[in-house]
Amino acid sequence: MDEKINNFVKWYESLEPEKKRDVREEFLRRSGLRYPTWFYKIKKKSFQPLEMQLLEDITGQTYLRT
Repeated sequence: MDEKINNFVKWYESLEPEKKRDVREEFLRRSGLRYPTWFYKIKKKSFQPLEMQLLEDITGQTYLRT
């Protein structure tokens, strides 16, 4: 977890479909956001700081903030 990954979306897009689903479903469950919102955020790369913090908690990775 020491290494920071440049971009969550690039990391997410490199995952196998099953792992993508697991990350997405856990994020939606814990954030309370809806399914279409997830895909909008992926497409626009528009995650807010607290959402990024949640993604880091879910994935065990650290992402650079731009």
